[in-house]
Amino acid sequence: MVRKLAGIAVLAVLALALLAGCNMASGTNAIIGSISMDLNASEAWGGLEYHVLVYEGTESVNPSIPSTVNGLTTVAHLVGTFPGSMANWYWTTNYILADVPAGQYYLFVWIDWDSSGTFDEDFDACGFYDGNMSGNAIRTEPDSPNVVVPAAGLLDIDVLCGFQPAT
Repeated sequence: MVRKLAGIAVLAVLALALLAGCNMASGTNAIIGSISMDLNASEAWGGLEYHVLVYEGTESVNPSIPSTVNGLTTVAHLVGTFPGSMANWYWTTNYILADVPAGQYYLFVWIDWDSSGTFDEDFDACGFYDGNMSGNAIRTEPDSPNVVVPAAGLLDIDVLCGFQPAT
């Protein structure tokens, strides 16, 4: 609980810092949110990279086909790192993705567990934003774009990441 509260506090400070340097009336916007591990995944350790991909949907993403992730054309792509080192463990972290063009998009997040720099369905936890936090990662692309980025302002998008369920 303390980690989650500390993470929320860090996100709030970062959002305020971002807003302090932005004139929201001039059309600046940002997606802010959290990346959390679902109930079936383990904690992430400090130093792991995560990727937040915002895309239009002219291409489909299927986590079972890594090339659909690795070759995806995005309107915004954030590469971030969980804070700390391998000695630090997290269930969640926060992110800020500034200057995303206004529009309707999909949002996909993956965590690079093997530090390869490319998505690998066997190693990397992932999830789509779906708006209904069920406790499990959504690993199927939504039927239609569900992230509506305004021309100005902040949009809060939280995503759960997990591994491919065993078949």
